[in-house]
Amino acid sequence: MNQKILRPSMLAILGMTILAVAQPSGSRCVLRIRSEAALTRPVVCLGDVVMIQHEDKAFCERLSTLVLTQAGEENSAASIGVFEISRALAAAGINPISVDIFGARACQLRFDLKAAPRPEPVKVAPIPTPVGRTVADQLSDYIASATGLDRGRLLIEYDCREEGFLEQAADAKRFMIKPLGPVNLGTLRFDIIDNCPLTESGRGFERVRISSDVRLVCETIVVIRPLVPGQVITKEDVKLVAQTLDDSSRCGMSRLDEVIGKELCRPLKAHETVMPWMLKKLVVVHRNDAVDILNDYKGIRITLQGKAQSDGAQDDIISVQVKNSSNTLRCRVQAPGIVEVLSDSGETQLASAEKGRDQR
Repeated sequence: MNQKILRPSMLAILGMTILAVAQPSGSRCVLRIRSEAALTRPVVCLGDVVMIQHEDKAFCERLSTLVLTQAGEENSAASIGVFEISRALAAAGINPISVDIFGARACQLRFDLKAAPRPEPVKVAPIPTPVGRTVADQLSDYIASATGLDRGRLLIEYDCREEGFLEQAADAKRFMIKPLGPVNLGTLRFDIIDNCPLTESGRGFERVRISSDVRLVCETIVVIRPLVPGQVITKEDVKLVAQTLDDSSRCGMSRLDEVIGKELCRPLKAHETVMPWMLKKLVVVHRNDAVDILNDYKGIRITLQGKAQSDGAQDDIISVQVKNSSNTLRCRVQAPGIVEVLSDSGETQLASAEKGRDQR
């Protein structure tokens, strides 16, 4: 019998208990994150941290039972944000892009586990919980190291034909991992050689073939509505979602401040991922524009007028010709119609331009 194990955490295993929560067709589901939640049980479900809005009430009730995390012995879970919610949705087979998430940036969790008896977290078939690191953990660490990716952002599903093999205690000296091809995202195969195969029952495994499906969970910026080339992106146009990818090159931009205020180079459809090559900085100074040239010269703030010799976005370096002068200065664009002289343009050129203006 094939045995499948999801790593690196119990999140994916718990998420599998809700695979029946398939989103019905029709209106989009909206999740609004609460700012805080007080819990008297260790299991944190989606309904505890968000308000769910959808026309199908039965779907809302099923979705509210989706398990997000479980408090440790020291109540280490402190908050739940967009990333954790999106990862749980993905593990349950729901595409996070099909769900709109609004509200607080994260829900702060407060646990009072003594206030109520500790209930069973989820009604599922018994799953053996090994003590300490297992062979599956050892293999997960190997994959994370080989790909150079954070193990916490990897969703790994193993397929092992030998029941119980991956639940054994990890031992780097005993279990040797041999990849059967390049280790990247996607479908991988390994041989694990057991150097001490005999167990107490006399049965062991000398060489075991393991198949795995490795995906990357990453926060990515997508557009909320269709956008056209030349449009300047605002905060109402984009949102952060978590995606599960089998190719790291498809992971888009993740910092909103690097996207908002930029100009689009190509059209984007709703929910399409924003990639760096799709954007260009917004031009605020155009060639032949009249600009104010600012500079602190010998402790005095000097303002001259000039003409831009090329287009420039904010913080770009452009050449500016001083008005009624042949002098050209290298300046940094500060804002529309305003540039500042670079220190390496030299005080001589600036002094010459100032002298010529005084003579006139």
